[in-house]
Amino acid sequence: MGKETTVMTLPKVSVIIPVYNTERYVTAAIESILEQTLKDIEIIVIDDGSTDYSLKLVSQIAALDKRIQLFSKKNEGPSEARNMGLKIAKGQYIYYMDSDDLLEKDALWTCYERCEKNKLDFVFFDATAFKEDLTESVNDYYTRSDILREETIYKGDEVLSLLMDVNLYRSAVWLCFVRREYLDSIGLCFFPGIIHEDELYSGILHINAQNVGYIPIPFFRRRIRPNSITSNKFSTKNMSCYYVVLSELMKYADKENGKYKPIIDKLCAYILNPAIYRASAFSFLERLGQLHYCINNGLMKYITTKNKLLLLCPFLIKVKSVIK
Repeated sequence: MGKETTVMTLPKVSVIIPVYNTERYVTAAIESILEQTLKDIEIIVIDDGSTDYSLKLVSQIAALDKRIQLFSKKNEGPSEARNMGLKIAKGQYIYYMDSDDLLEKDALWTCYERCEKNKLDFVFFDATAFKEDLTESVNDYYTRSDILREETIYKGDEVLSLLMDVNLYRSAVWLCFVRREYLDSIGLCFFPGIIHEDELYSGILHINAQNVGYIPIPFFRRRIRPNSITSNKFSTKNMSCYYVVLSELMKYADKENGKYKPIIDKLCAYILNPAIYRASAFSFLERLGQLHYCINNGLMKYITTKNKLLLLCPFLIKVKSVIK
């Protein structure tokens, strides 16, 4: 009698969660994934050198559910943690979750069904934001239902341009549910050692995609909390990381005889102008440094006249007649 062979089936979705010092929130974040109506998933948690009780808490949860795989590494930032998770992942689709936020229980199933039905490279959805006391913040920052149609299948550069035109493009990776085969085909991972890494990753994700869908449901719930990367004071470090993103995008624009250059030029302007606006709060010498960098690296073409003036003379922010 021959040996019986066991057919290993791959999980439908790999959820990758980098964790760093989020002991107050990580249990709820992981539970929101465990409670998904789509059960055929793997959850890859990468502890990025936490110094609080995050690792211990995740270990306790992982002991109760075999779908959780826990790995620990030295602190290098979310890019390296996500890249490590991607190397481990075996799912047909990839979803990046943050360890201090929440995901509605039907999110993964709805996204999976939509991608399979329409053969999508990726699908994205909306989000809401909430504060520490769990009250919803009043804004529509992550809502695109007024401009996009759920039944339409878009090209990635088309939907990217459309959203930028109305200032509704959002680069957060937790808004996107992506086919693994597509990620592999374009060799996409996260640029290490920077913040604002989502800007580069999501830009390239969109630019290459042929079939993109949109689900007008706020599946993701983003927690607004103090001392997070996004809520920390804007500094020259932020600008330095934005410059890395822009440099990498400009390099990418040179591929395939400049095929991507028009949309990347538009994306660079979309990324840089809000950053320059915020940099107008820097000291005089810091502002001169930003101006010098932009001049020497060919970035002035992306900056509006208004923001050039603000970088030189930030008091003009209050002079509305000058900055129409």
